[in-house]
Amino acid sequence: MYFDEQGQMLPVEQQGFDGIVSNPPWEVLKPMQKEFAEIGKYSIRGSSFCAQKLEPRMDILNFKQWFKKKLKTDNEFKQGWENYSGFYKSYNKFLKNKLKYQGIGDINFYKLFIEHDLQLIKPAGFLNILVPSGIQTDKGSSELRKLLIQQNTLRELYSFENRGYFKEEDSEHQTKIFPDVHPQFKFSIIQAQKACNPAEYDFNGLFYLHNPNQLYKTKPIILNSEMITHFSPDNFSIMEFRSDRDYQLCRQIKGKHQLLGDTEYKLRTEFHMTNDSNLFTDRKSIRRLPLIEGKATYQFDSNFNIPRYFIDENEARENLIAKEIRRIKIELKSKLTLDDFDKNNFKLEYETHKLVYRDVASSTNERTLIATLLPEKVFTGNTLNHFINIVYKKHGDEILQQVTDTTELLVLMALLNSLVLNFYIRNKISAHTGFYYVYELPIPKTSKKLKQQIIEKSFALLYAKSKSELYEDLRQKLKLAPINPEALDLIQIRAELEVIIAKLYGLNKEDWIYLTSTFTYGGKSETKKELDGIIERSGGIF
Repeated sequence: MYFDEQGQMLPVEQQGFDGIVSNPPWEVLKPMQKEFAEIGKYSIRGSSFCAQKLEPRMDILNFKQWFKKKLKTDNEFKQGWENYSGFYKSYNKFLKNKLKYQGIGDINFYKLFIEHDLQLIKPAGFLNILVPSGIQTDKGSSELRKLLIQQNTLRELYSFENRGYFKEEDSEHQTKIFPDVHPQFKFSIIQAQKACNPAEYDFNGLFYLHNPNQLYKTKPIILNSEMITHFSPDNFSIMEFRSDRDYQLCRQIKGKHQLLGDTEYKLRTEFHMTNDSNLFTDRKSIRRLPLIEGKATYQFDSNFNIPRYFIDENEARENLIAKEIRRIKIELKSKLTLDDFDKNNFKLEYETHKLVYRDVASSTNERTLIATLLPEKVFTGNTLNHFINIVYKKHGDEILQQVTDTTELLVLMALLNSLVLNFYIRNKISAHTGFYYVYELPIPKTSKKLKQQIIEKSFALLYAKSKSELYEDLRQKLKLAPINPEALDLIQIRAELEVIIAKLYGLNKEDWIYLTSTFTYGGKSETKKELDGIIERSGGIF
């Protein structure tokens, strides 16, 4: 710097500046089996097997089998892999000893650069860096966010989508900022000042930008450091708002409601689509039960698509009981055995109605949170997260099993599918609705009367949209009135349910009109037509 703010020349001793040029690769530091097999890095470069090309169409399951066999039959390949993966292990250990804010999960170069750059710059100096937008939300970056926001001062955060923009001189072709990068990829410009942070402060934010010129033409949203803690006390994720109106509405929805993660509900997955694939078959039989994946479900619908795979019930049961016994031993310090499990007639979760939601989702999908209650006797893949509905407690030397009240799951299903929480979580996620995002959803308390209304409407939607015969026993158990699915006005029921939930979050009609106006994705799909009908009806009910 050579001039002051008034344009006057600074004294010679104050002229100039210190700068560090930092260009971090956006690359994870971990051994990749396919990279190793095809490229042959480090000590294996040039080895005979490197010339052996993998079949271009080899899928992930066949590749894993090929790789496993290669390790057993080719000593040179095995030694090369050990050297290659050993290097990454040593390098990761070295870096984690040097840098303390890398968090859980894989180390990424951009995370290393942020922390090291903050070490290098002077007190009150500025860090300006371009990194993937995962820095804002990923669980593994939570420690870095605390470093940036609590121990230093975040000044600006500008997030871009790589979807492209039209240059003024070319209105036909879009220009992407990074031409070779996927259009849905998001990246952020961060400006932080070393230290100098008060307990609470404001910073500028802009999100979903496409054109660099928007930085100069768009008024930033004024965000507050304390609100980050309010929205995300554990993960410290930074929500992305398209406008100040969205920001204020999310503040209102969050209110003082308890977060889901502070309730008794916990999440889990059942079978892993890759690691447990040896159990799967595409052939039906009387001994096999369906494996339900995320794309086979929709809101209030457990029968949205036909299952691709099935699992032998006895094999699956053996696998799940072993996991359950291990968990009980750890959590309750119990010596529970398989005989004890069978003797007590303990259930496994697949024998109950599991509340599930799709893991793969996007903030730009027609719906982001997609939840349903599954029938009994089905298994789930890891593209569906489920709420644990069986817990164990120790009573003296005895282990007791408790199954969650299904009515509570029906209420939670209605909340998760609501437009209110779909709007809210869209400001949090990019491509997945991981556990930690769902744990941060605000859950309102309700009166006994309203709760019963939610239960009845939620179950009616489930009963009508899924195979009703799979839920008839549950209807009778819950002592709900008989239901004729064909006689139901599902649009009306859903609209009434949406308004009940919106009012639980303290929204008024003006809030509701704005919130529903943001649901523009979906094109001409049947589900979008249904959504438009729900929104139209709900406006009249409000």
